[in-house]
Amino acid sequence: MPSRAYVNWTSTRSLILSAIEEVLAIEREGVNPDSRVHALMQASVVLLASHFQGFCRDLHTECVDALVSAAALPDEMEPIVRTEFTWGRQLDRGNAQSSSLGSDFGRLGVEIWNRLRELDQDRADLNRSRLDRMNAWRNAIAHQNFDTLDHDSLDAQVVTRWRASCEQLALDLDRVLRTHLKILGGGDEPWEA
Repeated sequence: MPSRAYVNWTSTRSLILSAIEEVLAIEREGVNPDSRVHALMQASVVLLASHFQGFCRDLHTECVDALVSAAALPDEMEPIVRTEFTWGRQLDRGNAQSSSLGSDFGRLGVEIWNRLRELDQDRADLNRSRLDRMNAWRNAIAHQNFDTLDHDSLDAQVVTRWRASCEQLALDLDRVLRTHLKILGGGDEPWEA
């Protein structure tokens, strides 16, 4: 059973992100290849990065809830423990890049990139690289400073690959964290139906 965060990723967030495909189709077909299309492509990068960050933050919160529930703490302690797991969470203020995912999910006792590499090393390494590249572009766009990009170019194929990597990472993160929480919870399903 997938997490609520993953269900939301594949439904609500996916519908919003599908608008990216429409913009990219315009660029691929060479229809109206002017600055408006380039601006829309840049906006699609920011939109994709923000929705992936939202998914990761939602998933982290859901994991914290599952851990707190599995610990069977007194009611008075639950908010204290939740606050400790989310205090200073990088996903609340920064991009969902490889380092922030490693740090935030690491607080839950899982070395997320090692676990993702156990699923498929090449896929995890590729997706990690693409995630960090997407966030570098997101930051360059948001801050209008392209000097740090080493003359990389942004085109429809690149953005499409970034979305595919986010889709795969979302699925893999959900799987890895479900397994991790099941182990910690003594085999109980971590996500509520």
